[in-house]
Amino acid sequence: MRPNRLKQALKAGSAQYGTFLSLPDPLAAERVSRVGWDWVLIDMEHGQIDLSTAAMMLACMPQDETAPTPLIRVPRASHDHIKRALDAGAFGILAPMVMDRAEAEMVAAATRYPPDGNRSVAGGRAPTAFGVTAPEYFAQANREILTLIQIEHIDAVARADAILSVSGLDGVFIGPSDLSASMHLPPTLSQTDGAFVEAVREVRDAARRSGVAAGIMVAGLEDIERWAAEGFTYFGVTSELSFMLAGMTQFLRRVRPPS
Repeated sequence: MRPNRLKQALKAGSAQYGTFLSLPDPLAAERVSRVGWDWVLIDMEHGQIDLSTAAMMLACMPQDETAPTPLIRVPRASHDHIKRALDAGAFGILAPMVMDRAEAEMVAAATRYPPDGNRSVAGGRAPTAFGVTAPEYFAQANREILTLIQIEHIDAVARADAILSVSGLDGVFIGPSDLSASMHLPPTLSQTDGAFVEAVREVRDAARRSGVAAGIMVAGLEDIERWAAEGFTYFGVTSELSFMLAGMTQFLRRVRPPS
């Protein structure tokens, strides 16, 4: 069975870098997946991507030993969204805006077949994605699927220990913009407000106590350096759309400087 290298790396504590796919385009997914990222995530929460398009995007991603780990951020933390994302061939899911322990327990259970969880058994392209037969996938999927949740609201920060101590979680991922907004701060990936920094540290410390990886969304290298120094090990670097627009904007400013 094709190993989940991101899951292995997060357990080992090695730095991992990924980006989000927000455009519903299988060809873009293929090209982005060949750049060298450790992981690539199809964003079904904020990206305009439906399930059939997400499945085609997964199918277009490379599957050799150098391929990034393919993930899906589901529209919301629910059993139906999670099982369909995994059946489509995602190697793991990111569940947004998890608010309490009960929600985290639901997410963990939905990513695992019985007896470890309550993921339902059905057809799909998941066995093909992992390079195995359906019986082999059923027997080994619980070991390989990556389960990540987002803490991105100040109320959830207060419950971080209860949330992250749920068995079956592999990591937590902080969304700085939503966390900032919940604290009545301007939403930004590069938030530096002192209260925000302390909230992020609370989540990081809870992750350490529970033995799960801590990740965060970043705008660029400066954010990575800042949060890596704070003990974060995996980073979502904006999106393919943000990279595209930034490159175009930089070019146009150089050839046609603003007056």
